Amino acid sequence: KHIHLDLLVALSDGMGGLDEPLLASNLSVQTAFKFLVNNNRYTNQYLGLSIVEANKTLLSVSGNKSRGATLTIFYIREEYLYFGHIGDCRLLLIRDNEVKILTEDHSKAARNSGMRNPTNFIIKDAKFSKNLIKCLGQKEFDINYVQTPEVPIHLKTNDVIILCSDGAWSEIESTDMINIIENDPYTAANQILNKIEEGGCK
Repeated sequence: KHIHLDLLVALSDGMGGLDEPLLASNLSVQTAFKFLVNNNRYTNQYLGLSIVEANKTLLSVSGNKSRGATLTIFYIREEYLYFGHIGDCRLLLIRDNEVKILTEDHSKAARNSGMRNPTNFIIKDAKFSKNLIKCLGQKEFDINYVQTPEVPIHLKTNDVIILCSDGAWSEIESTDMINIIENDPYTAANQILNKIEEGGCK
């Protein structure tokens, strides 16, 4: 069955402990979207470049303030998925009752464990949600800091894509996520929020 879809989605998580995390995350998404729309190109390379542009903008308005954020952005065109990523939000592909984590966790814990891409790990693993080593707001930053796949990911019928911050993936087991997505999207989203709140996150 052919997939007819044209969708651009982004998630940015402002870094707590730094200045104005909500402003940092909002500005990051707005800048990335503006860059992509102005260029009218949505390849993996341009998604990565939109993250570089978001970093430049965040630095330019921060002055003496310390601001930081993660940013993961994906684009689906028909049956192909493109993405750019920095930080520890996770882009999940659920296929045939298995969860695959497409993004790397850019944290000290993930680096020290050798787990750059935790594809074979369960989603819930709070120890990998701390101490980012790559994020927006860094002065030394270029396209090589950003994770993008070498080729677009070919999607299949019944695939499910989930983009979530560490507040979600650190509270939900893979098996729970698979069960949750059996519901309609609205119900599934509310069940995910309930799981997060049960774990103590807001």
